[in-house]
Amino acid sequence: MGGAAAKQARPVPSSAPPDRSARPVGAGGPRPSTASTGAARTAAPMAAGASAGASAGGGGRRPRPIGNLARLGALALALVVVIVGALVWQGGHSGGGVAASACPTKTQVKVAVPDELYGVVVQQARAAEAAGVCASYLVVDEPAGQVAKDSASGGNAIPDVWIPDSPIWVDDVSSRLGAGWVTQGGTIATSPVVFAVPKSLQGNPAFDKKTDWRTIFESGLPISVSDPTTSSTTISAAATAEQLTTDTLQRTGFFKSLVTLSRSAESQRTLQGKATKGASVARMYPSTEQQVLAFNRAHPTQRLLTFTPKQGAPQLSYQWVVPVKANAPDSKVLSALYQRLTSPAVKGQLVAAGFRVAGSAPPSPSALPSYAKLIPQPSRAESVLAVKDYNDLAKDARMLVMLDVSGSMSTPIDQGESRIQLLEQFSIGAVNTLPPTTKIGVWAFSTNLVGTQPWLDESGGIQSIAHTPTGTAYKARLVAAVKTLPGLVVRNGDTALYDSTWAAYQRVSAGYDARYVNSVVILTDGANDNPAGGLRLQQLLTRLRNAYNPDKPVKIVAIGIGNQIDKSALDAIASATNGLSYQALTASDVTNVFLDAFLKRS
Repeated sequence: MGGAAAKQARPVPSSAPPDRSARPVGAGGPRPSTASTGAARTAAPMAAGASAGASAGGGGRRPRPIGNLARLGALALALVVVIVGALVWQGGHSGGGVAASACPTKTQVKVAVPDELYGVVVQQARAAEAAGVCASYLVVDEPAGQVAKDSASGGNAIPDVWIPDSPIWVDDVSSRLGAGWVTQGGTIATSPVVFAVPKSLQGNPAFDKKTDWRTIFESGLPISVSDPTTSSTTISAAATAEQLTTDTLQRTGFFKSLVTLSRSAESQRTLQGKATKGASVARMYPSTEQQVLAFNRAHPTQRLLTFTPKQGAPQLSYQWVVPVKANAPDSKVLSALYQRLTSPAVKGQLVAAGFRVAGSAPPSPSALPSYAKLIPQPSRAESVLAVKDYNDLAKDARMLVMLDVSGSMSTPIDQGESRIQLLEQFSIGAVNTLPPTTKIGVWAFSTNLVGTQPWLDESGGIQSIAHTPTGTAYKARLVAAVKTLPGLVVRNGDTALYDSTWAAYQRVSAGYDARYVNSVVILTDGANDNPAGGLRLQQLLTRLRNAYNPDKPVKIVAIGIGNQIDKSALDAIASATNGLSYQALTASDVTNVFLDAFLKRS
């Protein structure tokens, strides 16, 4: 799933919370992520008021002598000033009202919150400052996924207080920094995750209570997802589906659909905008009950309905989190804001905005279907796995695929088709179904394909298959090249597996691109057989181990087709680069193991 761009501060008047008349608190969903817009909303601290002074100018008259009564009055006034000053000083040190002079240096407190809580937190921060808390609260509207990334990498971007919209992010950071990096407090609010269904899509018979979390993403329904760096609804939905999926085929199907969806992820705001359009544009998408209620208040004639798979709804949970920092603010100023956010008055505001708060009735009307129950939060291990899997899926692949065209590939494998026919069909299918953000190259290998060279570069490089004129033309060239494979098999060549693998590994390593998962994928039906001699297995393994760089990893995925392969050799080759090795005995096995390798390629 780089650091955030510099954030543009948006000052907020000290006398009132920010003007949200155009978009009420909690409405509209998360703002675009810092990474995509280069800006995040920031509520500047309340400016300290300047004390006014007065002076009296004397006229031309001479000063009159001060009598005894006047002297007594002056002494009394001086005594009053001393007593009042002492009381003000004492009050300022006992947590009462604080005069500006009693709090010369205010503690700076950065508070990171999701968009839907921004207005409430700003309002309470300003109220705390006005009540005399010796602090300046800088409230920043920042997606939880971005805060998690900043926290895991360290540096000055870590806030003093973080209110993420899901504990999944805290668990993920804790898995890397250790549990001691943060102190977790109480929960401010929660909101169930549902699928928001735009008006133009309502009435679809596929919206059935029997629909399963494990299959909804591959159900054929018009579904889109939001990027988890700008909204936690996607990662929560994915974690729930993964948590409830144990069957290998269902898990593969789920990940396959999530790969496709992740390449078309849009911001929550964009999805909400499309929800007001016709069926050709609108998409159902993971959302929260609170976001749906806010949308419906703003669009009374285009109200969203909600849909929940039969197992129920997971929840987003807005929890008070304090990162452990060497220069952490005084706990009193943090407690002052927390106490306000959990006060009965603010709880009422949150429920009115569509949130759920412990001890309070759910928002009315509720956007959660009556049949839906609430699913418990995933365990820490499940949370960490969900974030890792999504990040792995979201990262694009740069791969060089090596296809065996030795003479033995003419042997039938399944349903009368030869191995090379199977490989041809598989390769064309893979090119057409891989995400358009993939970079791919294709080599054929056998013996003596280019003079004495045992490999042939069929694609002319490793290039993108993006939906651009260049990418489309390249994809067409790949498909045409794959169709020439059967003609190479009839040469009845041998299998120079080791030399071809080393050459391919060098090629991918030389063009390593850190933005991608870089790999060599081998599909072969036999053992190494090179009449010209060439590398022996131990020589190849030594070269691969020496070349492998964990900071710039290039991994080998070896897929052996049929029962004539040298499985131990393929296992060793993959292991030398921390890669993967498979054996495919049927046509369907080839597709399944390739997909599994794609999902686990990181």
